[in-house]
Amino acid sequence: MRELAVVLALVAGFWLVGEANPPAPPVLQGDQLGPEDGESAQQYAQRAAATLDHEEASFALVTFARPLGPVEAAAALEPAPRVSALVVPGVAPVVVPEASIGKMRIDVLRSATASPMTGAVVFAPRTQLDRINATDTVLAVEMLPADAVWGAFSITPSATRGGV
Repeated sequence: MRELAVVLALVAGFWLVGEANPPAPPVLQGDQLGPEDGESAQQYAQRAAATLDHEEASFALVTFARPLGPVEAAAALEPAPRVSALVVPGVAPVVVPEASIGKMRIDVLRSATASPMTGAVVFAPRTQLDRINATDTVLAVEMLPADAVWGAFSITPSATRGGV
């Protein structure tokens, strides 16, 4: 009888913990960034340019014209107030922190990957995105709607494979 009471108490305890801590609902991946399969570089650049349609700061995918090392990537991304992730061919996007005190963005890029980067996800208003898009090292800047949140959008497989 005593064992039954202990088992019931444990079951009730687990049930209460579950009720107090329900599982988080899954985050839906609604928006996506990057070229679609079969889309040419020119087609993607045109489609991406059409997304630069609002002034509010938003997440955006900066796609480089060719793979860049950390020095060139840091220079291309300099106008962006925040770089959130790097696109390196063949791997999932590499999430990067903000540079800490005494460090620069180039230090963050160098420590994040030794591979050439084909792009980056940044958070910036349109004025900075236009400045980034105007450089020779950038093929396209694709901007998400202002209400897009980190973790609720995806990057196309074409972008993560490094192909446009």
